[in-house]
Amino acid sequence: MAEGVLFSIAEEIIKTLGSLTAQEVALWWGLKDQLRKLNDTVTRIKAVIHDAKEQA
Repeated sequence: MAEGVLFSIAEEIIKTLGSLTAQEVALWWGLKDQLRKLNDTVTRIKAVIHDAKEQA
């Protein structure tokens, strides 16, 4: 009987940890994508500033 309870508790802990891990991976993946987009934006801004300086 106690083994069944412990098994159920362990199963729930594993499910919770798996869910948290999946959420963390998704968060990091989203962050990586946002950083890439930010880098692209900064690169474009630098190009515009460079062009403006050359025209001045």
